[in-house]
Amino acid sequence: MPCPYQGLSEMNRDEEVQVKLERARRYLRGHQLNGVLLGRRSNFAWITAGGDNHVSLGQAEGVAAIFITGRKAYAIMSNIESPRLSAEELPRAFQVVDHPWHEPGSRDRILKQLCKGRAASDISLPHWLPLGEDWNALHYSFTPAEVQRYRVLAWEAATALEAAALAVKPGMSEQEVAADLAWLCGQRGIDAFVRLIAADERIRRFRHPIPTAKKVRRMCMLVLCAERGGLVVAATRLVHFGKLSRDLIHRHQAVCGVDAAMILASQVGRPLGEVFQVAQHAYAEAGFAGEWKHHHQGGPTGYAGREFVVTPGEKRVIQPFQPLAWNPSIAGTKSEDTIFATGLGPEILTRTGHWPMLEVKLDRLTLPRPAILVKSS
Repeated sequence: MPCPYQGLSEMNRDEEVQVKLERARRYLRGHQLNGVLLGRRSNFAWITAGGDNHVSLGQAEGVAAIFITGRKAYAIMSNIESPRLSAEELPRAFQVVDHPWHEPGSRDRILKQLCKGRAASDISLPHWLPLGEDWNALHYSFTPAEVQRYRVLAWEAATALEAAALAVKPGMSEQEVAADLAWLCGQRGIDAFVRLIAADERIRRFRHPIPTAKKVRRMCMLVLCAERGGLVVAATRLVHFGKLSRDLIHRHQAVCGVDAAMILASQVGRPLGEVFQVAQHAYAEAGFAGEWKHHHQGGPTGYAGREFVVTPGEKRVIQPFQPLAWNPSIAGTKSEDTIFATGLGPEILTRTGHWPMLEVKLDRLTLPRPAILVKSS
């Protein structure tokens, strides 16, 4: 089934870049900076509206950096990278400045020529100020173009995750399940950079179960953080072979209740610490009062698996069209999707319509949450 969001657009790439450059320049003025250097992959993707500056996925810093001043925007890279990045990754707003890869210090000399005065960087450089954590707040409220790209990514990532879950069979190893998930994501141009796979008792024992050679017997949990164009979504699905036990039914209904409560509490303008309080109350109401202490509950996402993890007392407030991924867990089960906070309430993004759902009733509202898929063994 084709993605229902594909082809929709409200803003072209150049317009999106101009919006972001203006946000960046307001930040410069507010912090009395003459320039800012962005070398981390997440910041490069954000400011270029989806550009990719990586060669190695194992490094947070990419092979090109963006330098922004009050009037100019430069893309700085070696002569190895400039042909491809100029052709495939960079919008027109960025002036390419390359340097010989074989000359030590050549990038530093370019930066010294371009940087006139006080400047900050998101990568560690001698004599440069570190970029403040408040820079990331520029990412939080998505532009219309980001909203559309994110909806498409979320739908495609969820489709891949659910296809991998449907393909799980008893006797498969966790590593085989992880490989299937990576392949299904890769077919869609998505990097499955977090793949947590747990079989049977490992679901109950470990909250971050990296895949092993253990074979699936009765149950499998698949957890995904998926990235494309710098944007990241997260979701979890569970599969069970044969009849569910009463205890597992109870636990999964409870964790879905916590998740639903957090999603419904995710209102624009609300402090994130209040959503955390809602979660604590929901855990207690379900009979699992201390369970939240065994794993974080998630938080804002978008250009990272989590921009930050929400803890008790968090005062930062939810922004319009800010993506969130809550992930409450109770030993043996978990519930997780990615949502947008909007002025009309939360929008669940990683939902395809092809997965069995539980209807969770809270006050006068009902919210569907992913059920455990039951298959014949």
